[in-house]
This record gives sequence, structure tokens and C-alpha cells, in this order.
Amino acid sequence: MPELPEYIATSPTTLACPECNAKPGDVCEMLNDELAVVHIARIKLAVAMDLKTRKAGKPPSLGMP
Repeated sequence: MPELPEYIATSPTTLACPECNAKPGDVCEMLNDELAVVHIARIKLAVAMDLKTRKAGKPPSLGMP
């Protein structure tokens, strides 16, 4: 069985989108019913959460409060 990575990054889709208010678990938009779109603001929010979590030395919350 493969080992788990030391750190699991927060997925942007586990967070609500600050741009379009998409709920956690939903994509922001679908293009031609084929391509899922996630706004960059949502991605930046996930990155900010990861940086804050890593600096605090805590395990990631995976978007859960």
C-alpha cells in the first residue's frame, strides 16, 4: 500500500467560491457540459488556507471548519 503524502493540499472545490457563491462540492461553471470551471479567486483562497495551515504546523482541514 502506498504511503500517504506528508501534506494533502486543500482542494478549491471543498470551499465556497467568493466570486460566484458556488457551494462546496460544486464547480463554478460548466462549459459545453464538458469542462468544469473553478474561479481563480477560489483557487487563491485554497492556497491561502494551505499556507496558513502549514505556517501553523497543523494538519490540513480539507476545507472543513
